Amino acid sequence: MKLTPRLEKIASMVPECTCIGDVGTDHAYIPAALIERGIVTKAIASDVVDGPVLNAQNTIARYGFANHVEVRKGSGLAPYAMGEIEGVIIAGMGGPLIAEIIEADYALAQSLNFLILQPMIGQEVLRAYLESHHFKIVEEHIEVEGEKFYEVMKVTAGEMMIDEPFYYEIGPLLVHQTDEKTKGFMGHKLKKYEKIYRSVKENASQDQGDYLLEIERKISLLKELI
Repeated sequence: MKLTPRLEKIASMVPECTCIGDVGTDHAYIPAALIERGIVTKAIASDVVDGPVLNAQNTIARYGFANHVEVRKGSGLAPYAMGEIEGVIIAGMGGPLIAEIIEADYALAQSLNFLILQPMIGQEVLRAYLESHHFKIVEEHIEVEGEKFYEVMKVTAGEMMIDEPFYYEIGPLLVHQTDEKTKGFMGHKLKKYEKIYRSVKENASQDQGDYLLEIERKISLLKELI
């Protein structure tokens, strides 16, 4: 089963296990692919909206995986019972929402062997939440699809300390990676901050001096990383 680059990266980070959950599954493409590839023997795909639930059911029926993938309707981790899944995928939504989903069923999230998280926005909010709520990022990668960069992380219960504030935004593990996709991601961030710097400087007032200094610091850090 062929997946888009973003979904393929998410699927590739799932370790072999018995049962996995997929929150906000939409079409249930990842659970279907994991079953097809023998990575998991069972999956539960969930979504809070009727349309995606129907899409997921149609995908599972089309591939003949009804005995291996169960589709449930519900919000966040609510459709899952304690001990029912070994890991979960929460992808394709904002970082603050992912943090809210984890917080709403914190005991269940902490009990899992792994969480694969792919925030679309607000990555810094999610990383700050994970650090302060006893989760540890153990693996992190960049995937590229079209002109967009996607940050995908594997998380476990544990402790981590992010000692550089900017790393909440650009990833404490990504800063040590030198592959082309990560370099492209860092270059994209650099262009963004250089553009912000020029715009702010052209319209700078006296009370924006500290803000300019902070942008300069981020630009310098990104250049070092690249």
